[in-house]
Amino acid sequence: MHYSLNTTNKCDWDCKYCIVDVHNQPIKPIEEVLKDLDTLTSKDSLSFAGGEPGMLSKSDVTLLFDKLKIINPEHIELLTNGLFIKKHADFLHLIDSIDYHCVDSLNDEIQFPDLDQNYVEYVIVVTEEEYPLLDKFLEKYKFIPKFNIIGSREVQPMSMKTKLKMVMKYRDRMTDNSLKVNLSPECNSLGY
Repeated sequence: MHYSLNTTNKCDWDCKYCIVDVHNQPIKPIEEVLKDLDTLTSKDSLSFAGGEPGMLSKSDVTLLFDKLKIINPEHIELLTNGLFIKKHADFLHLIDSIDYHCVDSLNDEIQFPDLDQNYVEYVIVVTEEEYPLLDKFLEKYKFIPKFNIIGSREVQPMSMKTKLKMVMKYRDRMTDNSLKVNLSPECNSLGY
């Protein structure tokens, strides 16, 4: 089974399309995060996100990974805007894959982490308003073969018509997960 863990309600970005609405949530204590792991087994996989997991203190990240070492899940995935990579690089060897939400807007520049690129999946969220910028963005980063391109669903939602146009036009640049998310009404923005 796959679990998605909200590690914190804090974030250093203010994405207008955020589905978590992190800036209006109470602080989530680490004890609550650790308790959320109680049903996880070694046969499960885990995505941890937030907010931004990089907002956690080093002591909280240590507690989290101490518990994960005991459980030893099959796969650990991190969803981050890059702050976790910068702030907690000494924990990256314990993570199997990274979903790197690389830009807040398609007008932004990607900051490339110094990591094995086979380990990183680049995530971009596209709103209806920014959809016209997608061609230029993908052309600029044509050396990245695939992106996890997600059409915004909750806040500033992308219409199904635009999502279908996007999938038809960019399917060769989209990960399998992004195809699934954009075409499936029951998936949330992360695909779960």
